[in-house]
Amino acid sequence: MRLEEINFDLRYEVEEVAYLLAERAHAKGLELNAFVEPGVATAVRGDPFRLRQVLTNLLGNAIKFTQEGEVNLRASAIEEGEDGLVLRFDVSDTGIGLTEEQAASLFRSFSQADASTTRKYGGTGLGLAICKQLVGLMGGEIWVESAPGEGSTFSFTARFNKQQEVSEPISPRADLRGLRVLVVDDNETNRTILHKQVSAWGMRDDEAENGLEALEKMNAARKGPDGPYDLAIIDMQMPGMDGLELARLAKGDPELSATPLVMLTSMGQRGDGDKARAVGISAYLTKPVRQSELYTCLLTVMGSHGKVEDGTPAETPLITRHNLRQVVPRAGGARLLVVEDNPVNQRVAAAMLERLGYRVDLAGNGREALDAISGGAPYAAVLMDVQMPEMDGYAATRELRRREGAAGARRMPVIAMTANALEGDRSSALEAGMDDYVAKPVKPTELNEVLERWVSAPAEPGEEAAADVASGMADPVANGRLEDPLDPDVLAGLRELGGTGDGEPDILAELVELFVEDAEPRLAALREAVAAGDAEGIERAAHTLKGSAGNMGARRMSEIASRLQDVGTSGDLSKAGALLEDLEFEYARVKPALQELKEGK
Repeated sequence: MRLEEINFDLRYEVEEVAYLLAERAHAKGLELNAFVEPGVATAVRGDPFRLRQVLTNLLGNAIKFTQEGEVNLRASAIEEGEDGLVLRFDVSDTGIGLTEEQAASLFRSFSQADASTTRKYGGTGLGLAICKQLVGLMGGEIWVESAPGEGSTFSFTARFNKQQEVSEPISPRADLRGLRVLVVDDNETNRTILHKQVSAWGMRDDEAENGLEALEKMNAARKGPDGPYDLAIIDMQMPGMDGLELARLAKGDPELSATPLVMLTSMGQRGDGDKARAVGISAYLTKPVRQSELYTCLLTVMGSHGKVEDGTPAETPLITRHNLRQVVPRAGGARLLVVEDNPVNQRVAAAMLERLGYRVDLAGNGREALDAISGGAPYAAVLMDVQMPEMDGYAATRELRRREGAAGARRMPVIAMTANALEGDRSSALEAGMDDYVAKPVKPTELNEVLERWVSAPAEPGEEAAADVASGMADPVANGRLEDPLDPDVLAGLRELGGTGDGEPDILAELVELFVEDAEPRLAALREAVAAGDAEGIERAAHTLKGSAGNMGARRMSEIASRLQDVGTSGDLSKAGALLEDLEFEYARVKPALQELKEGK
């Protein structure tokens, strides 16, 4: 196993891990925070992929073993020189905790705290033993501090080099300097993080633990020598008086109504944005909030220079994550090659890329990809599925690297498209010579962020250049009922692919039709394979369904297909019949949901 040595933005990697795991935490009612201490050099060189593997595993385990409270990820510098630094990462939780004996055995080979915990919480993904190995490769150490019932803190260190040429941030920090802000949150960790962030921008902050205290401080400030607060940042979920009620009371008081309010929520529901707008809130962001996102939000709320000429806050429509992060047209018509054997996945990827401003060619397997590249097409990058017939993505990439080396040619960026989050495919992708990866189902935000690293000019440190084509909020899964057949996060991106009615093709309708046309014969093939005891046929058909269902947001259908694929791979078909019944039941839910989406999006 070897490490890469490339430039990356530390803050982006830390915040991105939390962002990708936020839905899992919020579904359990947990607070999730990710924070890089002010002053830490974030323009570093190292292996962001391996760092993200460790962070994702530790943060994922913390969420899994925490039933209430909070999970926090913190990065700080413990040693810094002219060319490099040693960073410390802490993942703390309020979960079940560990005894000294259990903690001592963790990094030898991970085992659950006891048998009952294993039954309740299941497996652990990558495993802490592998985390220890990766941390060692990064020149660091890993350890845990814990006690039963008191939660755990997993910590590790890692060495990184500093980037030699670092651009200055685009936005001058002076825009917010001197403004007074009230931070309202019942969670002490949240208040501490916000205090450090706004202080780093030169703002002066006061804190309140609840709505009543906030109103008292707002009234006291109004009567004080400095006048009203310039801004208030309030949490939505607070006991007693929640954020919406606090906002309603503040905006209903003529003496307080001029103070703009920014609301942060960890459990947003559809319609909450409308409620926020109705009571006069200026901005509404879902946690965990990226530091650059919050900074841009505050600038937008206060106006480009803090205040307009008459001293009152600039008026803006409701600011959300989606209108803060506009598509940055950096693609410039660059040409990409998408290598994917599944026609639904091909169309989804092509539609997303075209929306981002790229030109797209398609290949159905690795051999076709090599033919296209050898034909002289000037591809800026290749997006390569890893599992394909005839020649898979690994073999194609290895052959591409061999040809480049023999010819002394420019190294073409290859981005793996993989369904496995932490193991297997991703490790193999790096070893085969691939440069980066996106997880399936591919989301527009993540796809654009990866391409920004390899195709476009690099973003300034802390700049959010992602194209967030998703809109709306996820409906929470209610206890005691089946979850929605379609994943709201994936659907938000798919809705953006619908036609405008001005002659633009309705790609969403085309995708739904293509998915249905492909899924039904695949299900028929699965039925035949299960009846015949054909393990290879089960594996092949289930693999295709897993990918296309995932890309259409049919998460549970994709998961069942994945289990069927594993059954085919293992050759143990004892559960194949039951899984097939589950799959057909789920498809019966997915199909009408997609038709409704197609007709009434």
